[in-house]
Amino acid sequence: MTSDERNVMLATGGLALAAVGAFLPWARIGGRSRSGFNTADTFIVLGRGALPDQIAWVGRWWYLPAFLAMVAWASVFAPGRRAVRAAGVGMLVVGLAMWWVYVWAGEYYDVLDVRYSGPAVATVGLGAIAVACARRRSSVLRTPERKRAARTK
Repeated sequence: MTSDERNVMLATGGLALAAVGAFLPWARIGGRSRSGFNTADTFIVLGRGALPDQIAWVGRWWYLPAFLAMVAWASVFAPGRRAVRAAGVGMLVVGLAMWWVYVWAGEYYDVLDVRYSGPAVATVGLGAIAVACARRRSSVLRTPERKRAARTK
């Protein structure tokens, strides 16, 4: 296994860990622990009028960090040029910031009884993807024959 393939495996493991974290409890609502997805929907309903608009948008856009994580994961398959690496890490930083503002707002405005197991596991997963995104790499989509042919040109 090449270093590029190990890098993809690290990113894939991070994506799986982030997905597990999204389904772990993020809050306790109505006597039940709820996953990040259930919590986000509840946060939107409870937050109407109770939260400042700058914070309420985080709940409405809760799914964006998951999408950004998928795009950053996909970028690990591409050659790791500086712009690609910066874009991948940047997407993950934005996603983490959004999720943690969401957690902070739920706690600070007393809208949710926050549980930290889900956000912590999701953060570790996104961190693993960020490490894979930040590494210099070549494309894993090229076969060894095509890589050799590209070097000889």
